[in-house]
Amino acid sequence: MDCLKNLGPAVKKARVNIMLSQEQLAEKLNITATHVKHIEGGHRFPSVEVLFRLATILNLSLDQLIFDEADNKDFINKKIIALLNACEDNELKIVFDLIQSIIINRI
Repeated sequence: MDCLKNLGPAVKKARVNIMLSQEQLAEKLNITATHVKHIEGGHRFPSVEVLFRLATILNLSLDQLIFDEADNKDFINKKIIALLNACEDNELKIVFDLIQSIIINRI
């Protein structure tokens, strides 16, 4: 199941980001903390039901859980666009200047 190789690290990162322990996540999922540990370690894969509950609890899409974000340019572009849409005009100008500076200095 190579397509799920990123699941464990994604679950752990999201769990830590929302400050849940493995025990707390397990309780919300109605599974054992050991099962969560094995999922995060890549030793076990959750059932479809648990996978959907993981996505819901961790506030992630299934794509975010299954696929490596760093390798998914379309996913990153969508996240950037969503963040840009939340910016005020003055913030957009700052972001634009920063990106332009990065690209010019790269050449």
